[in-house]
Amino acid sequence: MKLCLLGILLISVFACSKKIAAPDDNFYLSNGFQNAVIYNPGIAGCNLVLKIDSLTYEPLNLSNEFNIPDRQIWVKFHTEKNRMSSCMMGGMITIDDIYWKK
Repeated sequence: MKLCLLGILLISVFACSKKIAAPDDNFYLSNGFQNAVIYNPGIAGCNLVLKIDSLTYEPLNLSNEFNIPDRQIWVKFHTEKNRMSSCMMGGMITIDDIYWKK
């Protein structure tokens, strides 16, 4: 009897489970994210920057997890108006949300 109940429980759990697909590009675009590339400018004293279209941005808070040049990401950010950059590669930004692009 216990074996039968266990079997029914397992069948119901697996039958009712639903795989959730990863969000597609439209999800990110409609939620204010921008497609960016992490870029190493190769200039002494400069950290990694983000390339979005033809613009370059210097993130203040790019986490170590995303310190991989030439990778595409989805990023949501805001600009820092009163911040100066020592690298002078682009506008200073603070990243609000970031995901790897699949």
